[in-house]
Amino acid sequence: MKFFRKAIILFALLVIAGGAYWYFEIKKSGEKEEEEKIEALLFGQVDRDIVKLTLQKEGMEPIVVEKHEIITKEKAEEKGEAGEEEYEWKITLPVKTGGDNTAVDAVVRTIKDSKREEVIQESLDKENEYGLDNPSFFIKFYYEGEETENGIAFGIESLDRKRIYVKVFGKDKIFSVPAGLKSSLNKSLFDLRDKSIASFTNEEVVEVSLLAGNEAFIMEKDEEQWYFKPDRLKASKVRVDMYTGNLRWGYFVAVEEEKGINFAKYGLDNPRMILRFKLTDGSYFMFVVGDYIKENDAEFFYATRTSDNMIFQVQAELISRLITTRFELKDRRIFNFSLNDVTAVKLEKDSKSFHFIKEGDDWKLKGVEEELSRGYRIDNIVRGIAEAEYEAFDPVKRGDDRYNETGIENPVYFTALNFQDERAPLIIKMTERDEETSKIWLTPDNGETVYYTSGYFISNFPETKEELFE
Repeated sequence: MKFFRKAIILFALLVIAGGAYWYFEIKKSGEKEEEEKIEALLFGQVDRDIVKLTLQKEGMEPIVVEKHEIITKEKAEEKGEAGEEEYEWKITLPVKTGGDNTAVDAVVRTIKDSKREEVIQESLDKENEYGLDNPSFFIKFYYEGEETENGIAFGIESLDRKRIYVKVFGKDKIFSVPAGLKSSLNKSLFDLRDKSIASFTNEEVVEVSLLAGNEAFIMEKDEEQWYFKPDRLKASKVRVDMYTGNLRWGYFVAVEEEKGINFAKYGLDNPRMILRFKLTDGSYFMFVVGDYIKENDAEFFYATRTSDNMIFQVQAELISRLITTRFELKDRRIFNFSLNDVTAVKLEKDSKSFHFIKEGDDWKLKGVEEELSRGYRIDNIVRGIAEAEYEAFDPVKRGDDRYNETGIENPVYFTALNFQDERAPLIIKMTERDEETSKIWLTPDNGETVYYTSGYFISNFPETKEELFE
């Protein structure tokens, strides 16, 4: 019994000792380490948002950036409920323009994470020796709901150029910080500004006009569909959205004049392209492209816009995507059905015929209960036909000069499709696929109209019954 009593006492002592060790050596040490991390922060640990920044380089105008909450209709209706904050940064000096949220947020994070290396002087008596009486750069900022000015001023670098001397507003000390902190905060107007060319959304665009060389067209939106004016030729909504998106997602790479005056200097008085958008509120946005520039291997164009008449440079690649043709934007889908509409398929090639019936999502060879192991090939054929678009040429009619070149009078592939609704079966004849281009000619009306399109799906035509069950 004495042995067990001693063992219990010893165990209790070990538990107490272990608890004491954890409390004093681990927990307290961890708390101390955390306190030292917080103490090393130049501006301490602050939970409030920074809502205004002023960046000032020696001999240059200050850059002022302010944070603005975005009040959307949805947000106004849900006011008081927790949700993700929506905001935007705006530059108010030296120009009034949108800010780049990502770039400004990076500066804010850097401010909050800024750490000192050591205290160099306990007072500012010798600030002139460290270049802090006339700093090369400083940044001021304000926390939300406060009028107290916070900030940091940068002086000279250390001899080894690894550190730089700073003073923090409100502290009578001189600190050293890593030299890289200055470059992380010392941003230009171009770095911080919104460099997107257009700010409207696809939903706001109701008309698009292009004038470029010999190409000119106007498209208008009718409900959700796009048409060319005045003939009401249908345009592809997907292509038009991608086309307008090129400008909305595009950005300028340099600013020549904030308020354009010398338009002739940049070839904007005799533009290469004029692209105009009419928006839902009745306003217009115009994008004008002028002279071409080449710098080493890089290619650019000068451009301007009606929203602020700024003259800027854009990459030539963007302009090449915007100078397009009616043909490229037309709705060129040949058929108006989808894979799910088809209930039966008959395929013929070289006098071999295969008839497939759809059961649920699977295909079965007519008269055979065994499930196809390669039924996906039938899906590929039907989907390929359903999504086919004519390319390179407008449809060729019987009697056109190009008609004999199509070879449609000697088709190689035949497809008959049956549908789940009451529409008539569709019979399609197709030529052999060109080995170099993978293109084919096909007709859905016995050769009256012939379309030039991609024939990638032709390789899925079965040669034998056996290969479908391998």
